[in-house]
Amino acid sequence: MSTANLTKVTVAKFALALVIVAGLIAGGFAAMAINGDTAVAAAPVFTGDVELDFPATDADVIIINDGAPVGDVGVPNDASFTAGWDMRDVRVIYDAATDELFVGMNFDGIAGDANGDGDPASGPITNTTAGGFDIADFGIDEAFSVIFDLDQDGSADIIAGVHDLTDITGFAVATSTANGVRNPAVEDTYLVPLPGNTGISPTNPSSLSPDIEFSITGFSTLVPNDSSPSFALSAFAGSFTDGGIGEEYVAAQRQFSTVELFTPAPALELQKLTNGVDADTADLGPSLIAGSTVTFTYEVTNTGNVPLVDVVIHDDILGEDLCLIEEIAVDATESCEATAIVTVGDYKNTGTAVGQGVDPAGEPVGEVTGTDPSHHTGLETSISIVKTIDGIDANEAADAVVAAVGSTVTFDFLVSNTGFANLTEVTVSDDVLGAIACPQSTLNIMESMTCSVDYVVDTEGLIKNIGSVSGQPVDGDGNPVGEPVTGEDPAHHSGSEATIKLEKATNGEDADDTAGPNVPFGDPVVFTYAVTNTSAFPIVDVVVTDDIEGEICTIELLAVDETKTCDFETTAGLGAYENNSDVAGQPVDDAGNPVGPVVTDVDPSHHFGECAEVIEGPALWKGAETIWETGLIAGDNSTIQIITSENGASPGQPNEQVYIEIAGVQYGPTPAGLGVLTFDVAVGGPVTVLHISEIDPSINGSNSVVPSLCGTDLTVDVPVCVDLLEGPALWKGAQTVWDTGLTAAAGSEIRIVTTENGASPAQPNEQVYVEIAGVQYGPTPEGLGELEFTVTDGGPVTVL
Repeated sequence: MSTANLTKVTVAKFALALVIVAGLIAGGFAAMAINGDTAVAAAPVFTGDVELDFPATDADVIIINDGAPVGDVGVPNDASFTAGWDMRDVRVIYDAATDELFVGMNFDGIAGDANGDGDPASGPITNTTAGGFDIADFGIDEAFSVIFDLDQDGSADIIAGVHDLTDITGFAVATSTANGVRNPAVEDTYLVPLPGNTGISPTNPSSLSPDIEFSITGFSTLVPNDSSPSFALSAFAGSFTDGGIGEEYVAAQRQFSTVELFTPAPALELQKLTNGVDADTADLGPSLIAGSTVTFTYEVTNTGNVPLVDVVIHDDILGEDLCLIEEIAVDATESCEATAIVTVGDYKNTGTAVGQGVDPAGEPVGEVTGTDPSHHTGLETSISIVKTIDGIDANEAADAVVAAVGSTVTFDFLVSNTGFANLTEVTVSDDVLGAIACPQSTLNIMESMTCSVDYVVDTEGLIKNIGSVSGQPVDGDGNPVGEPVTGEDPAHHSGSEATIKLEKATNGEDADDTAGPNVPFGDPVVFTYAVTNTSAFPIVDVVVTDDIEGEICTIELLAVDETKTCDFETTAGLGAYENNSDVAGQPVDDAGNPVGPVVTDVDPSHHFGECAEVIEGPALWKGAETIWETGLIAGDNSTIQIITSENGASPGQPNEQVYIEIAGVQYGPTPAGLGVLTFDVAVGGPVTVLHISEIDPSINGSNSVVPSLCGTDLTVDVPVCVDLLEGPALWKGAQTVWDTGLTAAAGSEIRIVTTENGASPAQPNEQVYVEIAGVQYGPTPEGLGELEFTVTDGGPVTVL
């Protein structure tokens, strides 16, 4: 191709040099109308293959054909290749949604491969007379451009491309203010770079991506407001240093196509979610556990055709400026979150999003807002505890359960999940008893359990203790929500000492600490047992027993404060008698259930069994009489009682003791200091009293003791004086003989007792003899006393 008609235009300072043809500027642009109704086009994906990325079958693709066949780019006369500058067409897609123009320069070979050898790298132009070089890729001295006449006045308004003073990295979009013709004197004034409108930059072509593709952003902002709603374009590719290879010009003829230009229309839509649920109405709102954390998600979608910046989220309850979203691209959705603690009941709050739309140059094009309500219901979490004592809910002191000290009561703790969340870590405690063991530690909604513990009442009086429960609400995944819920319930009981009282009387006399009444031997003795219920509970199965007499009686029921008696009759034995009686019974409640341990009481009793007829013996003392052969026979298994006394004959001496001998067995001695000895005889026989005690010889005179006998199964072996015949007082110088008028038979036994009537107190007591049939018996003991003897020959009895 001849180069005579070419004009080289170079703009050095703005790094954009474009080669154009003056004739094309005047009328060689392909023109496109921009006032149609074309729908928003889909933005292509750049692969470097224009026919793939801008398919001819796509109605949104505008194709500006070269208008000349392939091979219209001239080469040296001796060359046989097709130059790499040869373009088939230029294709554009306008995306009204983003106000971006996508441009594809569709080459027949590889763009920038000047010698057409398939390698856009540097290399010589071989087999040509012109010589020259194929400069590597798009390097210095190579250029391409697309020139836009936006107002169709024949002048270039926008030039996009790479100039011949830089490589492909110098791609730029610039304005032209001098009709595309360089004025060397003012070359810096007619091209002004527009970095804000430079979209996707091209890359060096290769065999896999042979074409040039780029985009211009904010395209509508470059169209003059008073211009026709259409534009025209032409394209150039080539170099003037490649050895005679020509340049390519597209749009030698005028072409029109309809393009709907971009009109900024900012808009947004707010979608507010409650825990991920779109709850615009109350019936759609989720039910959440009170105390849990609710998350509000504010999703803002850019539904306009320009980016949104500085989008601020407000909430009518949570407050202003909850969050800031710096930018939201067209059709993109950005979100932010806010949290709150769920409260009980219905809840509604409304979110508002406010954002500023901006054009591709970043200039504001209008503020937009959007609102969306949200609802949820806060479900209460709660737990209850009801404490009972033996099944009684004794919340107040007036309702206290009366329990016997020592009895066992059962505390039951009924724990219920009364809220709307499952509970874990459920624990029960008592301010007196401490931790209470329970069958489980979790409670589902509406679930209950009973924890029980037995307690031994150990204190009298009113006692209050409080049962407490705690549980942790959890969500459906078992995660804790909110604070633990608690509950408490008091219960009262009154510890009462269960007691019973036994009062025993002997023949009507209360003889607890005394010798008791004297009861003649063999007479009836009646023991009366009075049992009183002195506790606050009925007592059943009351048994009265005696340590000697055995079980006395049984009382089936003894009411509170009631007294019942029972009697036991026996006969009096000989001597002192003591028996201890006790009572035992079981306290019960009104239902008859035992409360506390068995209650008991004891009471002793005494009496003395005395002989109805006492046989008095002689005074016994050492040096005189020491043995009293009583003339009595004790039967087998008889009971003997001996009473020792002192007749005053030896007041300065201590009272001495005696033994009783029966059938070779000695019983005794009698108590020191006089007293009563009662004993049982196993084998009977003659009864002999032995005085074998020693006396203190330093004390004046011999000591004497007078024994008396009584008992069961005693018989007389020898005659015993029943009636004594008292004689006159005898003294020297007056009466000295007493003819008794009695006659004693041979072999009979006589007892004579001497006393003194006080007529001669200054004289010593004298002795007498007894004479029978000329035989004298005696004398009687000194100092008065008794003399017993056996008569040899019978006859009248005379006392001398």
